[in-house]
Amino acid sequence: MDVNDKIANQLQKGAKTADELLAVLPELAHSPQGADVLRLLLRLDKNVRLLDNGRYTLTPSAQTPADRIVSEAQAFMAPIPGSGATLNSVIDHVVKQTGYAPEQVRAVLIQRFMTRGDLIAKKLK
Repeated sequence: MDVNDKIANQLQKGAKTADELLAVLPELAHSPQGADVLRLLLRLDKNVRLLDNGRYTLTPSAQTPADRIVSEAQAFMAPIPGSGATLNSVIDHVVKQTGYAPEQVRAVLIQRFMTRGDLIAKKLK
């Protein structure tokens, strides 16, 4: 899980200040410029917004990376006749659409969808 995913997961639990986020991100907390890097990441992420009280939150339409992977996989498999597709074809599609690492996509798909060997069903677990 990369830093952006960790930020999204923390903000999904509720609004947090930059200091609160920094406390749970050791990869940034141990860097002298960690606070500046965190604020830059927060400012550049279009799924994050700064509230008037100085806390950061996810925009209402923001999804976690896992939610986005599931959504892309469902959109890909919906027009396919039958009960599913090959796992590798779904992984390839989701990676192209999201830019996430194939290993991350595979892990989420296996965790969230019914799979059997190289096949993935349209049905969620």
